[in-house]
Amino acid sequence: MKKFLTIFDITYTGVFVALMTIGAKISIPTPIVVITFQLAFACLGSLILGVKRTVIGLIVYTLMGLVGIPVFATGGGFAYAIAPSFGYVLGFIFAGLVTSLIVEYLYKKKPFMQKSATAFPVLIGLALLNLTIVNLIGIPYLFMIKDVYMDVPFAQAALTALIVSTIPKDAALVTLAAFAAVKLRPALLAHNVVNA
Repeated sequence: MKKFLTIFDITYTGVFVALMTIGAKISIPTPIVVITFQLAFACLGSLILGVKRTVIGLIVYTLMGLVGIPVFATGGGFAYAIAPSFGYVLGFIFAGLVTSLIVEYLYKKKPFMQKSATAFPVLIGLALLNLTIVNLIGIPYLFMIKDVYMDVPFAQAALTALIVSTIPKDAALVTLAAFAAVKLRPALLAHNVVNA
């Protein structure tokens, strides 16, 4: 009987959770939301770890934060679920699922993905898809918490400022994650971390 999680799955997932935590602690505060490097690590995991390790890692990371372990940018605890930025954490899970499913499919079915030169543009596209999904969940959640729960009017100008100030930086970070994924994949293949 094949195990659902091997010791390697647990190890790589644990390292991924640790990187997510470190990425959360490296932050740039803005008036609207704290910008962190969680997205870069979440995207990198989605591009190299496979569906199972990525999704389990992101769920474990989220649950650790909700039970009070200070893994999020501003701490942890169940009250974080009503923090304006929690939608981005939820977005990591869904973006990780979609992105890693596509990556696994492409590497298994498309021979052109075995060459770094042809895989890199595809991975950049997938990294930008990851960013899009995170924002499609994170921005409405931010708006809902600010406007509905906190009863703070969240004007369109503030939303525009948020998007203009964070999207270019985040696009650069996920592009860097795609570059790292292309460079890390040969080493990960050599050590059987990922499948060919």
